[in-house]
Parts: sequence; structure tokens; C-alpha cells
Amino acid sequence: MMENHFLPIVLLKKATIKSGLEGLIVCDLRAAPMPISLINEIHDKVRQSVEHSLTLNIDENLSLDDSEFNQMFKDYLPSEDKS
Repeated sequence: MMENHFLPIVLLKKATIKSGLEGLIVCDLRAAPMPISLINEIHDKVRQSVEHSLTLNIDENLSLDDSEFNQMFKDYLPSEDKS
């Protein structure tokens, strides 16, 4: 769906296909039957959540032990294996 520029969402509504299987409806967000104000509200909450987990105020204290630091930044640190 993403390669076709769809914004997939799962509606909490049951659907039954011809073979009798049941599942939830997936549709494009732009065609979803919901008010734009609700979409804006959801977008704001997701943005705030992501921003909160990705930003650190300069006044906040960050305490990491060596193993936590190495785990978080291992891709940016030079390799210790020099063979």
C-alpha cells in the first residue's frame, strides 16, 4: 500500500469476504469515513509522542552506564576489533 502512496489505516469494523473469512477493514486514510478534525487530533498526539521520545532538553540530566552508552551509540563508535 505504501508504494502506491496509500496511508493505510485499520478500521475497527468487521468485514467478511466471499470465502467467509472475517477480518478488520483496511483502507486509505484519505478515504476513511472520519472527520478531518479527528485526523488532525490523532496526528498531533502522534507527533507529540514521537517528539517527546526523541528530544532531550539541554537542562535534563542523562545518566548512562558504559554498557547503556555503548548499546545506544555502537553504530557511531569506532570498532574495537583491529585485526
